[in-house]
Amino acid sequence: NTQSNPSLSIMNIEIETTDVFKLVLQFLKEQGMMKSFATLQEETQIRFNTVDNLDNFANDIINGRWDIGLQQISTLKLSQTILFDLYELVVLELIQIRELETAKAILRDNCVTINLFKTEETERFLKLDKLISRPIFDFATYFPDQPSKQKRRNYIANKIKKEIEVVEPSRLLSLLTQSLKWKQHQGLLPLGKEYDLFYENSNDEREELPPTNKTGEIKFLKKSFVQTCCFSPDGQHLVTGSCDGFIEVWNYLTSKIRTDLEYQNNDNFMMHRNAVLTLNFSSDSEMLISGSSDGEIKVWEIKTGRCLRRFKKVHIDGITSLCFTKNHDKILSSSMDKTLKIHGLTSGQTLKTFTEHTSYVNQCAFSNNQKNILSCSSDGTIKIWSVSSTKCLQTINPSTLLSNPQSNTSNNSSYNEITINNIIPIQKSNDQYLIVPRSHTAQIININGESIMSFTSVSVDKPNGVDFVSGTVSSLGGWIYLLGEDNNLYCFKRKTGDLLHVLQNLYKKESLLITQHPHRNLLATIGDTILLKLWGSK
Repeated sequence: NTQSNPSLSIMNIEIETTDVFKLVLQFLKEQGMMKSFATLQEETQIRFNTVDNLDNFANDIINGRWDIGLQQISTLKLSQTILFDLYELVVLELIQIRELETAKAILRDNCVTINLFKTEETERFLKLDKLISRPIFDFATYFPDQPSKQKRRNYIANKIKKEIEVVEPSRLLSLLTQSLKWKQHQGLLPLGKEYDLFYENSNDEREELPPTNKTGEIKFLKKSFVQTCCFSPDGQHLVTGSCDGFIEVWNYLTSKIRTDLEYQNNDNFMMHRNAVLTLNFSSDSEMLISGSSDGEIKVWEIKTGRCLRRFKKVHIDGITSLCFTKNHDKILSSSMDKTLKIHGLTSGQTLKTFTEHTSYVNQCAFSNNQKNILSCSSDGTIKIWSVSSTKCLQTINPSTLLSNPQSNTSNNSSYNEITINNIIPIQKSNDQYLIVPRSHTAQIININGESIMSFTSVSVDKPNGVDFVSGTVSSLGGWIYLLGEDNNLYCFKRKTGDLLHVLQNLYKKESLLITQHPHRNLLATIGDTILLKLWGSK
């Protein structure tokens, strides 16, 4: 409703609705839809006083090219005074070249401007009308202050220039194109795809679909095999960490190194001295954090590749996961040394330590309100911690989450020994988390440790099921993707827990890790130590 909402606020930018109408008016004018143009201008009462090139427009008037000038003027909303001066000049020039019938036709026209001229400038109009019957006309007599036709043209051209604005051609289409390019740059719009402006996403992304085919592959050398990968929250970057310490940023559409990043183009890569085990981004995608096998953490500026902060050996063993706080001033880390720690980005110091796990801490995450931390471990437990006190508030018993009466495995009596590989926050949920153990059943739990939904590979065909090695949640949260040790990808509907699709034979030997693009139907997986593969839907 344009009357009740005079402007649309976008962050600190305000778009006036009058500007939107002007863009539409320009588009209609350029498309030659003058009836629609006139109707919209009349209904909105918005003056569209713009031309593509002000100098060319003024020159048309100065040089008396009235066929071009008057056509442009007909689309403008000029003041009555200027319109009276303009029509008067055109009639006088016609009288001077003895085009008397044309001059008479203009004065007899029933248009709004001429009728106003008659009623509001009656004496001036009658004087002009009488000149048609006179045999001789002199500009100097009629305009003592502007004794020549050229001076009168210049005078009117300058007056009109003050009332109109210059707008580049096709402004509406230009802004829409810029918007789409920005969305592509931010990873929100896939390249080469059809896009419908009336929908938030591209045509192939309105419905969230499970992966059905491989869309790309990155092959690493055996001496520099890939250990970890992640997408940036803005969807622009795919980053990998390798056993030789290299951190590389990739174009996931071409599966090639991003050479548009100057530091990579110059072979100045981000790197550690030892193997990179984990990566994560700040929520604004501007900073990347990396953790290595020697317990070192580095913070990078992704745009420049510059190391902003280095935490030397803050753990005595390898870093397994990292995440920023919401305001990016602290970093949470988990490690093979059985601990979690919080580090100050500004101070460069370790601020808090959490110690109750009895084996590797494989992954950690903040709760929505940042007051709690959740962690999962190879000791078979999930723990919920208080950030302020560092105390463990709850240890979740995996047996209550993972036991499955359909399973015939011998592990049912010893679930507390099963490694829990992943604890993944589910976006736009009320503090719900995907728990992925090295077992045939994964779970969604809430912040209180209560089971919400389970996802199992146990079936009639597979009574013992298949153990999962890694998992992730689709970008819109509708699907749960679980990577099995049989190298198949199991795709479950999150709301029902039903297994609806299986993508088979992702790797020949071993599947290790899976991660989801934040906005697209796109997954990245690591397996066979040297292969990163990308999967999408047709």
